[in-house]
Amino acid sequence: MTVNLFYSVLKYRHGLVLGESLNAGILFYDLYSDKFSFESGDLKRISSSYPGLKAKKLSKYTEVLKENIKKSNQSNIFKFEIDKLQEFISKEILYSDAAGLSFDPIETVPVLKNNDIEKTIKYLKQLFLIDLNAPIGPKRKRNEEYIISEVFQLLKKKSPEILNKVERSHKIQTPLIEFIFDFFWKSDSNHFTKALSFDLESHINIQNKALQIYGALEQIEVTFKNQFGPFEIDFLVAKPSDKNQFKEFDKAIKIIESSRISSNFSFEDEWYRYVDLIIETADEIDHIKQ
Repeated sequence: MTVNLFYSVLKYRHGLVLGESLNAGILFYDLYSDKFSFESGDLKRISSSYPGLKAKKLSKYTEVLKENIKKSNQSNIFKFEIDKLQEFISKEILYSDAAGLSFDPIETVPVLKNNDIEKTIKYLKQLFLIDLNAPIGPKRKRNEEYIISEVFQLLKKKSPEILNKVERSHKIQTPLIEFIFDFFWKSDSNHFTKALSFDLESHINIQNKALQIYGALEQIEVTFKNQFGPFEIDFLVAKPSDKNQFKEFDKAIKIIESSRISSNFSFEDEWYRYVDLIIETADEIDHIKQ
């Protein structure tokens, strides 16, 4: 007899607008037994990818999720209707966007018999939670937090005293927007540095991010030209992990380059050189006024 196994991948989305996410687990609904089950991903690996995120915070929500599953299974409060399964999950299993956690749309896998369900679950775990038992090594999710951390640690390691000449989180305010540069430092020019990761899931997210940065540059163009002396906009860039996205990545860079404000791009193999540039040329900061 063929039955359907339903599953939904639980994802941690650090930035919903930018489309960045990591798999945090998988929820299964077995129509054969009329029960939910949940397989957790490696929450420590997720927290290691985002400085400031605590694994305990994620664990707290997954424990609530497991308790809700237990209650649902014991009381049999869910009477199967495929069109209501997603709604039930969001209302009874995990509240929408709990600590950045949310479920993907439900997928269906036909299973020939009960004995195949365990094999199918094992396969899906390997597919979506492939790093579950891997040792935690260097950060692999190359997002903005990762870029900032890498460059800051390079500065600190190579020249701790230079940190006094580098300002973190420098805010630019215009009549319409507020834009934060990750570093500000000064040499012959005022350098405004922004981490920019295109290690995203789809070409649409890459394109949208490029347009977002382009729009911000257009908005701050008048402010920069009217209020600052010589200046440089420096982007520290991480490319997509997926080589299939390289073409879209090249387009994204061209979108940003089309702004009226010219920009400099330092890619991953050039971050060391950029750090050396700061160490060699940065002056004491006289905090500029807007």
